[in-house]
Amino acid sequence: MLLGDKWYSNLKETNWYHFLREAGWNQTVDMRENDQRWTDVRGMRVTAGTPHCPATPDAFEKITKPWGKKGDFHEQVARREDWALKLHAEDVSRGTRRYMCPALAGTLRCPLRPESLVLPGDRPLVENPPAAETAPDCCTVKSTVTVTSTDANARARLWQPHYWGTPEQTQQMDLRTSVEQYFSRMKDA
Repeated sequence: MLLGDKWYSNLKETNWYHFLREAGWNQTVDMRENDQRWTDVRGMRVTAGTPHCPATPDAFEKITKPWGKKGDFHEQVARREDWALKLHAEDVSRGTRRYMCPALAGTLRCPLRPESLVLPGDRPLVENPPAAETAPDCCTVKSTVTVTSTDANARARLWQPHYWGTPEQTQQMDLRTSVEQYFSRMKDA
């Protein structure tokens, strides 16, 4: 596992992410504010390196990571993660990831996936789904969709094992502070 600060999130997929994955490494990276802006991958909304439901509310585009206590931050991330497509499989050699619609994964309810409407009422409801006849594949046709790391809008350089901002991801990222302190002590000597 490689822990990267915000500088690493700025590297190109071909110069960084592909090299790491082909060598058998995973990464946990922090993100710059501009890494959290919507891009489009075949109708899916991508932010923080993860595809989301096309109907994800605009308010979830950017979540600012605070210094210090992270309780409210983790709650915001969890609300946005409900709208994220769920990682189903990854093929490192082909540079692809397969994702499942969040309604099929059971994290939200959507009229385009009628089977999801029986989920508990505490799950978010997609109130404005795309029209069924023009909805992207992730909404209607397939159980999973493939995202390629060569699609610049997919932002593969930000792909990591844990959804950005979750307690698991921030716990790994917080280890970087210890690394930086150790490097500082080495330089002082």
